[in-house]
Amino acid sequence: MTEPTDAEFYRLLRLIWESSNLSFGQAHCKTGIARSQIHALMRKKLKRIPRSRSQVQALVEACDPPDDQAVAVLDLWDRLRNRSHRGE
Repeated sequence: MTEPTDAEFYRLLRLIWESSNLSFGQAHCKTGIARSQIHALMRKKLKRIPRSRSQVQALVEACDPPDDQAVAVLDLWDRLRNRSHRGE
């Protein structure tokens, strides 16, 4: 089994975002996350996963994806974050 990558995390997060058809303003209203932060999460240039799991979870919940996608992106965030804390 290969190790997950930050790129995989962002691919799945963007898939969830695009499927939701939410605007940045709508996502801000649902989550309280600044529009600029949401915009930054959706840019393709980010190399590292977000630090805040609660922000990722709030954004995913606002997008209302199928349960398996929501679980997958949060599980992927957990695995990547745990790996970075171990120094890998």
